[in-house]
Amino acid sequence: MEHGLVIGVDIGTTSAKAVLFETTGTVVKETERKLETFHEQSGWAEQDPAQVEKGARDALKELLEGFQPSEIVAGGFSAAMHSMLFVDGEENPTSNAALWSDARSLPDVSSFPDKEEVYERTGTPIHPMTPLMKLYHHRRSKTKQFQEAAGIRSLKEYIVNEWFGDHLTDYSMASATGMYNIRAGGWDEKALHLAGISEAMLNPIAAPDTRLSPLKKEIAEEIGIPTDLPFYLGACDGQLANLGDGAISPGEVAISAGTSGAIRQFATNPSVDKDRETFTYAFQKDSFIVGGPTNNGGIVLQWLKEAMNYPGSTEELTALAEEVPPGAEGVYFIPHVNGERSPIWDQGARGSFHGLSLTHKQPHLVRAVSRGSPLICIISGNRWNGWPVNRNGSG
Repeated sequence: MEHGLVIGVDIGTTSAKAVLFETTGTVVKETERKLETFHEQSGWAEQDPAQVEKGARDALKELLEGFQPSEIVAGGFSAAMHSMLFVDGEENPTSNAALWSDARSLPDVSSFPDKEEVYERTGTPIHPMTPLMKLYHHRRSKTKQFQEAAGIRSLKEYIVNEWFGDHLTDYSMASATGMYNIRAGGWDEKALHLAGISEAMLNPIAAPDTRLSPLKKEIAEEIGIPTDLPFYLGACDGQLANLGDGAISPGEVAISAGTSGAIRQFATNPSVDKDRETFTYAFQKDSFIVGGPTNNGGIVLQWLKEAMNYPGSTEELTALAEEVPPGAEGVYFIPHVNGERSPIWDQGARGSFHGLSLTHKQPHLVRAVSRGSPLICIISGNRWNGWPVNRNGSG
């Protein structure tokens, strides 16, 4: 790639972010726009796709202030997995986007047929996070949105169409739907049947290095870049996190911790876990990423801060943990305050404190929550991929 600056657009759960890199990898500037999540009913988690698109556009516009268009050589996309919205025949949204954390399909999990077979074919556990389960819920509930939909899209696909007019999804985003066959390398007939949709309702699948069509004129003029600036389709945030960390060779593992968290490694074959505790997602047709996610990363500290009505900052809250020794003097915390994914894949799971006594105070709770890493919950037993892992979150 020629020397210059590269744009990265990340469509996350809590914010839309834009980053400017030198081609050497050095970060030059970052901007973001917070995104609002709506909880219209218990268990629902939705975002307005138009607001998400505007957030991404505003973040990118601010990012490029002070830079000349001639300095930018390329751009690409990253996005959170599992978002899903319905569109009509003109690609206009007919619903909000349900996020990975949307759990309205939880009551439908028990009735979902052939769980083991579908997991073997798709590498994706049966869980309310997936568009497969979201669609299964809509099908069983006979919702008007489902019955009238012309297409199913992720937030990333919606923005790509809004900006470039392209009807595409990448391998990782397709795989994260739970409706992609990791062995055949295309949409899975059985999963689509259970979801109650046809392949025509989904976008064609393309490689992450696919160059997109020219940027629409009105979008390019608002942002301040030429229409023919090369933009590439990109992939999901998890796969790209491993790529960015350089954890791409066999045995190299990357850990991500944000609102949620995950542990992942790349693989060259689409093998799945016999106990169905982990996922296997495609990155390209012949490249995969294996791992496990937790629902309960930084969101657990935010919950604790609000539950204790703690007036200080999050940094001040976590500093309280230093007042007590490791182990929190017998207090143990199960962090399933937001349900859980790997290894139990139970959105109905709930968190709890154990071992409390009259001698325990706020610092003990903070130590138990913040120093007993939730990432231990996505590790099977005391080991992951043959590596020993201590229960206090270190390894």
